[in-house]
Amino acid sequence: MTFDSKVEEKLYENLEAIGLHPKIHYPISDMHVDFAFPEHKIAVEVDGKQHEGETQRYSDNERLAILQQLGWVVRRVTAEEVYRDPKKTAYKIKYFVKGIRERGQDSQPTLESYEQSTKTNRIPVTGTSKVSISPQHESSPNLLSYIGGVKTIFFLGLLILILVELLRHYGPK
Repeated sequence: MTFDSKVEEKLYENLEAIGLHPKIHYPISDMHVDFAFPEHKIAVEVDGKQHEGETQRYSDNERLAILQQLGWVVRRVTAEEVYRDPKKTAYKIKYFVKGIRERGQDSQPTLESYEQSTKTNRIPVTGTSKVSISPQHESSPNLLSYIGGVKTIFFLGLLILILVELLRHYGPK
């Protein structure tokens, strides 16, 4: 087996140790995901520092949209999470996979159900949408979705202001 990084190898070892056996660099359409459970259409992506740039985030979101259109559920983890506590990260993924297997893709495990079942501190597992995005920062499970929404609202507001000014200058007098 060949891995793109030591962090992927470390995560794979920990997943195997707890009984999960993902496919490595699994091909989907014209791309490969880091780890996959193809029988349930679950992909796991490990994001290192290179995923922090604006261009890479845009590319990641495009990949995510394609995977969603193909019916896949994606769980993202950061390289930092894996380095800090690979066993805990593996268990987060195990719980996520277990939830998808038991409930189906349209009913992913929520953070609340995870906390109730494990009685641990907050862990970033996103909720009920078909595609799940794990953020770069654990403090906000829907950070990427939130940022995208804020940008959209900002540009819509800007567009409205421009239209109002155009109407004021060129509209009926």
